[in-house]
Amino acid sequence: MRKTKKLVKTKRAVCALTAGILAAGMIMPAFAQDEAIAPKSADYGYYVDNYKKNGESGVKDTIDNPANGVLSEMLDYFTPGTSWDNGTILNKTIHEMNIAESSKIRNGADDSQQVLAFYDDVRDKNYSMISGLGKYADEFKHGVNAQSYIIKSDEYKNSGKTEADYTDNTAEWSAVVPQDAEQNKYMDVHNDSAWASATGDYAGIVNLVSVLRGGAASTSPAKKFFKYMRPFRWSRKDASLAKVTILPSLTTMEKADPSNDGGYPSGHTNAAYLAAITMAYSVPEQYSELMLRASELGYDRIVAGMHSCLDVIGGRMTSTAIAASNLYDGNNADAKKAAVQSGQKLTGNDSTVEEKSDYDAYQKDKDTYFYRMTYNLKEDSADTTKAVSVPKGAEALLESRYPYMDDTQIRYVLYSTAISSGYSVLDDAEGWGRLNLFEASNGYGSFDTDITVNMDASKGGFNAADNWKNDISGTGSLTKEGSGMLVLSGNNTYTGTTTVDDGSIRADYASAFGNGNVVNNSVIKENTDDTLKINGDYKQNKNGVLELTVSNENDFVDISGNAEFGGKLILNFNDYIPSSDAEIIKCASVASQFDEIEVNAPEGFEGKIVYNNGGIDLVFSQPSGNETIDNVTDNNSPETGDTSSAVMAFVAFALSLAGLLTASFADKKMIDKIR
Repeated sequence: MRKTKKLVKTKRAVCALTAGILAAGMIMPAFAQDEAIAPKSADYGYYVDNYKKNGESGVKDTIDNPANGVLSEMLDYFTPGTSWDNGTILNKTIHEMNIAESSKIRNGADDSQQVLAFYDDVRDKNYSMISGLGKYADEFKHGVNAQSYIIKSDEYKNSGKTEADYTDNTAEWSAVVPQDAEQNKYMDVHNDSAWASATGDYAGIVNLVSVLRGGAASTSPAKKFFKYMRPFRWSRKDASLAKVTILPSLTTMEKADPSNDGGYPSGHTNAAYLAAITMAYSVPEQYSELMLRASELGYDRIVAGMHSCLDVIGGRMTSTAIAASNLYDGNNADAKKAAVQSGQKLTGNDSTVEEKSDYDAYQKDKDTYFYRMTYNLKEDSADTTKAVSVPKGAEALLESRYPYMDDTQIRYVLYSTAISSGYSVLDDAEGWGRLNLFEASNGYGSFDTDITVNMDASKGGFNAADNWKNDISGTGSLTKEGSGMLVLSGNNTYTGTTTVDDGSIRADYASAFGNGNVVNNSVIKENTDDTLKINGDYKQNKNGVLELTVSNENDFVDISGNAEFGGKLILNFNDYIPSSDAEIIKCASVASQFDEIEVNAPEGFEGKIVYNNGGIDLVFSQPSGNETIDNVTDNNSPETGDTSSAVMAFVAFALSLAGLLTASFADKKMIDKIR
């Protein structure tokens, strides 16, 4: 039992899976069959079924408040007292780590980070998240008349003006902090409801922000329940702790009465994530960037000295559950639809992906987000092996991000990208704390089952093109159907077969296809600067196309197993032309040839494609003792034009060489003939 002086929290046994599903009214047979993504209930039930109880009279001060329940792992570390300052530390190690890490962040922040922390404190949180829209931010601001006006609180109160009298002044107040901020309290005139127009071009997004932030979203009940002090107050109380002070520009923000000013969870962080998740739902093209921006605002609360790491972690947890609940709620279906339509209008239903993925940049952002999820608050003895649980309704968070997936597939994405157990306060019963929305917005983390995706390019957006950036592990297979393009850009190790039945897969990393076989019945595009590894067999039928872009001497395909070629090979030589013979495809053995080879190279390119029992080479001189079979289309040859007569000539010549074509690859090299 966890005890406080005001209540005794009794841990109820988690209900049996089937009974829990039936009790919750869930129609999810796939989940009942697969415990990996089966939702668990908490003491308060399922959050999405009870979220409106947050703040309700009778439960707001108890563990039966679902928001308090999500955060209840805190009770393993701290017992709330009867007053704001008489709680009991149960885990001194984690408490000291929390304050020490908070002090490190607060005291290590550079000037630019301190400026951002000031504005992330005083500016409206909805407005602050607009920057996460990236290239769409300015158009969104214009379309909804988004406003932020920073002014001294007393000046505004005494002005006799209303918020409508003040237009946006972010250009003036973004790079520097007001010189008198240490003596005067500043505010944003356009806070909360006035931050943007609910009737503008992209009003659906603005309205959905209001829905999520108004849907039982307050952190006040939890603050009052847990009574965990802000870090600067812990430092004042206990001199043995690392020192945390309030950022000088924000000292005027300290509340004189600390009795109603708890730190856990962070309300600013909660608000930022709610706005960011709403915008990400509406404009999923910016999902990753918006999650990073929300995490940055949480980090800035620590830079400000206003919150500890645990406070910020708690704010992210509550917002995730609150956002999912509102998105899962059928009563909000129209608001969601309108928001997505606004997002598509904003982006033009953009279906483009970057020309080439930046693996290192993604890893850096991924590491940053992970740190801001956990702040490394974990004991050495922590259990890191607890199974992942995907909360009921969590799939709603990503349903617009993956329009080509069903709910079960989205839950597997959340399951496969969730972080390990053992981090402080994150192991809540349902699993909200471990959901990593940054990684989950970038595809699977593992194939824990066989995956089939069907992307219809005619629908635009992510149906037309998507990029899975995570490093995918697991034993499952991947089957690509539909006309869209899927990009695999992670350092993948999954062992199942990759099959392209329709549309295309673009490989943006050397190990994009993991450690399994590859079957190409449609289109595979190589888009790396390194050797593309296929750690199994490769089979391409007559309808398949393999497109390779050669950019350096190490840019070829290495197939560890056997190769069955058919259909078409396209070779692109753009910025790089080999100066000597080079490998194009390396394999254990060649069982059959491509039906056609197309070479796109600068005028005057004289390389020939040569088959051998170990793959395909590019050569610049005819090997001695070998017949030349020119079977290559050179799209940049000055003689390229009507090829009908050339094709007929090729057929006649090929018939005369029928015996040669059936000869053993071990005995002869065969060079395709230029049409």
